[in-house]
Amino acid sequence: MKCALVAILLFLSQSCMAQSNISGIVQDSITKHPLEMANITLVRDGKPISFTRTNEEGGFKIQAKPNDFIVVTFLGYQKKTVTITEQPMVISLIPEAFNLKEVEVKGGRILGRADTITYDLSRFSNERDNSLNDVLKKLPGIDVGKNGQITYNGKTIDRFTIEGLDLTGGKYNKINETLKPSEVDKAEVIEHDQPIKALRDKVFTDNVAMNIKLKDEARDQWLGSLSLSKPIVAKSICDKADILQLGKTRQQMYNIESDMMGRDIYAANQRLTSILLPSSSLPTLPSFHHNPTLSFPIDDERMRQNSSYDIRFAKTAKNKNENEMRWAMHKYNLLHPETPLPHITPHVFRHTFCTNLANAGMDIKNLQYLMGHSDVGVTLNVYSHSSYDHAADQLQKLAPIVRFHMPENTSEFTPNLTPDLTPIFTKTWRKMA
Repeated sequence: MKCALVAILLFLSQSCMAQSNISGIVQDSITKHPLEMANITLVRDGKPISFTRTNEEGGFKIQAKPNDFIVVTFLGYQKKTVTITEQPMVISLIPEAFNLKEVEVKGGRILGRADTITYDLSRFSNERDNSLNDVLKKLPGIDVGKNGQITYNGKTIDRFTIEGLDLTGGKYNKINETLKPSEVDKAEVIEHDQPIKALRDKVFTDNVAMNIKLKDEARDQWLGSLSLSKPIVAKSICDKADILQLGKTRQQMYNIESDMMGRDIYAANQRLTSILLPSSSLPTLPSFHHNPTLSFPIDDERMRQNSSYDIRFAKTAKNKNENEMRWAMHKYNLLHPETPLPHITPHVFRHTFCTNLANAGMDIKNLQYLMGHSDVGVTLNVYSHSSYDHAADQLQKLAPIVRFHMPENTSEFTPNLTPDLTPIFTKTWRKMA
C-alpha cells in the first residue's frame, strides 16, 4: 500500500514539473510599446501544439514544457523564435517593412451598365482572326451577315460609330474589314440609342447602336491594308488598298480597289444601318400578286464587265466651336457669289427649333425642360423669337372674341374693342410694330 502511494506521488510530481504556465510580454524593440494581438505559437518537436494572442497590454500566458519554444509573429515586424524560460519573458520584435504581392484584377469579358453592354474584344480575338468582322462574329448576341451587316439579338443596328463618330454614314463593312483585331479594344452596344444629344434622357427610342473603341496605340495613327494579286498577262486580277486615320475628334478614310474577275466591288459600300424612309412609305404589291424575277443559269460574276474600279474617300471631324463652319461658309460665298449662303451657324438652328415649338403652341414649361434651361426666362427672352406674321396669325385666331380685320398697313389697324381695352391694346400693338 505504501509503495503504491509513493508511486502515485512521484508521478504527480513529475507531471507538475513537466507542464507549467509560461507568461510574457511582447513589445516594440524601439518604442517599447506593447503589441496587442501578436500571434504566439507553441512548438514542440517541430510541430505546433497550441496558439494564443497577446492582450491589450501585450501580455500572454501559455502552458509549456522546458524543451518547448514559441514563435512570435506580428504584421509589420520580423518573426522571432524564443526558447521557453520559467521567469516572465520579455520579447521585443524588430519592425520590418514588407511588400504586398502584386495582384492583377481583370474585369469580365462582358460588362453591362444601364443601357450599354461593353465587350472586351481582346478576350474574344485570337491569332486566326484577320479583321474586326471576324471578332464581332464571336460576340454573344451579335451576328454579322454575309454582306457585313451587324445585328444585335436579331435587330439590325441603327447607328455604327468608331470613337463616337460616324465616318462611313452607315457603310461600315469596308472599315470593319480593314481594322485588325490588334487595333481595337472594346465594342459597345447601346440600347435605346438617341443620336440627338438635346433629346437624350428626354425622348426614348428602340434604336440600337454600336460604338467601337480603339487601343491607345492605334488611335490617331495611319492604319491600312494592301492586297496585290499576281499579274497575269501584264494585268493584275484584283488590287486593293485601304488607308484609315481614326481619332476621337477627326477621322478620314481612303479606298482604292480594282477588279478584273467580274466581282461586285461596289457591294461593300452599301448602307447597312436602318433605312432612312419608313417601310410604310414604300409602295407594296398585293400578297396575291406574283412579283416576277429574272434568273440566269450562270453566275453573276460572269455577267459583269471584266474591269471594275472604285475610288472612295471619307472625312469627318467633331467641331468644338463654330469657326470651321463659318470658314466653310465664307469660302463657299467667295466661290459662289451669285448664290451666297445666309449667315447660319449650328446654334442658330437651336433658336429656330425653340421658336418653332413655341409658335406651335407647346407648353412653355415642357419647352423649358426640352431645351435644358434652368430658368424659363432664358427660353422666353433668349431662344423664342416673335414675328409680325406669327402675331397676325394669333390675332386672327382671336377673331371670334375680338372682332377686327388685319390690314396690310399696321398704322391703320383699329380693333373693335370695348372702350376700356382699346388704349391698352393700341399701345401694345404699336410697340410690337
